[in-house]
Amino acid sequence: MISYLLDTSFISAFCNKDDANHKKAQEISKRIKDGYFIIPSVVVAELSSFYKNLDFRNLVVKTSLNIASEIASVTSENILIYVSFVQEFLYNLKAVDSMILFLSIENDARLLTFDKKLEKEFVEISKRI
Repeated sequence: MISYLLDTSFISAFCNKDDANHKKAQEISKRIKDGYFIIPSVVVAELSSFYKNLDFRNLVVKTSLNIASEIASVTSENILIYVSFVQEFLYNLKAVDSMILFLSIENDARLLTFDKKLEKEFVEISKRI
């Protein structure tokens, strides 16, 4: 079974028919027959902070929790590995993005994102590991 790590941009696009990437997210999800879906806790936190549209916020959070095979986090168990990862590979990313990348690599999961910078970093890091 292939593992996929879903970021905020992917989940948001999947749930929002007005999003420019909605159709692409729907197509990607239809191609996945048997997947293990990892959602970082920081992604759930980001989705929970969508305060401008409470109905949409509730939809994306509920969808995330329903499709998640696992909620992954940086914890006391892996914090030192995360710190080493950031020091070795990442120089100019926000903390949330660095955690998403780390959890994707740590869990050997394909990253599903529409964030071009995050996708580029994932590809570069994957080549070096």
